[in-house]
Amino acid sequence: MATCGTIPLAFLEALAQCLYTDSEGQIRVNVSVLNTSDLTPVIDCENSHNNPDVLLAPSIAEDANGNIALMLSLPHSLSNFTIREIIVSDTQEESDEVIVCDGAGITVTLLEATGSGKWAYIKNINASDVTVEGDDADTIDGELNQTVSQWDCLYIVDYEPGKWIII
Repeated sequence: MATCGTIPLAFLEALAQCLYTDSEGQIRVNVSVLNTSDLTPVIDCENSHNNPDVLLAPSIAEDANGNIALMLSLPHSLSNFTIREIIVSDTQEESDEVIVCDGAGITVTLLEATGSGKWAYIKNINASDVTVEGDDADTIDGELNQTVSQWDCLYIVDYEPGKWIII
């Protein structure tokens, strides 16, 4: 079962086959065409009492060419990421949003967690695991450190004083 907010490609492909524009110009989902099991990633959330039109309406729009499009948003504009590559262990800098790790045995030490809402991605492109640790006794999802394997990415947020959380 998928977790809430995870939308597999099979679901998006099925959804694309079910979109239509009604007589009032509203974009709708023809649920009679959509297999119920394909809806699991959408209806397996706390909002499962809503129908697909209600759940998906904010994400479906008509593009400039008149095509029906599924609009997905990212937490930040890709063109505005501050990216820093490191090849040896280092401490997160205030300006870091994406830290790309490309070295063996790297440890990334996070800034002190203060509850600021600051976020960061830590991406490992090296075959060696990367260790991400909190500042002093700060935790990351309740642990003093987390491991990021090759090609994995850790998306973290400064949740409250002493606590980073993984999103």
